[in-house]
Amino acid sequence: MATPTRISWDQINGVPASLLRLWVGIEAEAQRIIGVANGAEAGCEHGARALLRRWNYLLQATADQRPWEAELARRLHAQLQPAIDLRNGICHGLAGMHAETADAPAVIRWRLKGRACEATWDEIQAHFAWLSKVAGAMGMISHAIERPASGQSLPGRDWWVVEYGLHLDDPASPGSVPG
Repeated sequence: MATPTRISWDQINGVPASLLRLWVGIEAEAQRIIGVANGAEAGCEHGARALLRRWNYLLQATADQRPWEAELARRLHAQLQPAIDLRNGICHGLAGMHAETADAPAVIRWRLKGRACEATWDEIQAHFAWLSKVAGAMGMISHAIERPASGQSLPGRDWWVVEYGLHLDDPASPGSVPG
């Protein structure tokens, strides 16, 4: 049996960079989709929250023709709000981090809206695993904007729950994010 390796300072120190890299992909996908809808001009949205709000708005505008896509976009947008808070907290309020020790897990800490937050390495890795799928989900959901006449249908409810972790059964649940 292999001995588990402790999470090092270098690993926990890489969390902000990994987080930014994931969000660069999400924001780029939102800009690409907004550009398609607006004739190659993404508009003047700045920041993740504004881009995702615009992306969701574009999908809600197709709700009468593509209600399933609009519902998926609404749910994904809602589920991303706590993730944006985590991103903003770490990027703008990083308070500290430490490697794993015999007595404590590796942790990253930040402040957000006056509140102290923290997440363990394992919590962040689970969050990253979900976040790494978001740009792909956005692209699939957005086919109504990109190819309105395609007639392409999206997979059903269970697939979105399993593959992308969308919370489709609880209308109030935005999802779970460390912190």
